[in-house]
Amino acid sequence: CFDPSVASPLLGCKPCAFIHDELIIRVPDDEWLHERAQELQKIMVGAMLVALPNAPIEAKASAMRRWDKNAKPVYDSRGRLQVWQPKETK
Repeated sequence: CFDPSVASPLLGCKPCAFIHDELIIRVPDDEWLHERAQELQKIMVGAMLVALPNAPIEAKASAMRRWDKNAKPVYDSRGRLQVWQPKETK
């Protein structure tokens, strides 16, 4: 997020919180959302494999404008991550 020499799509993003098994990171709302999510998933899985090399590890990114425990990954017709929106309540 902070080192331009790494050439990561996460450059300029801001880690905000770590909640049990969730990382909350502020990212620009732009066309690189999917690539940033993929990079973050790769980092999270790689870091966990160091501690648990024989365990099946999975990370699923969700994008939202406000943190919500109910958020789920949402993909468009091309399989690219999109911003999850909560259902409207009446």
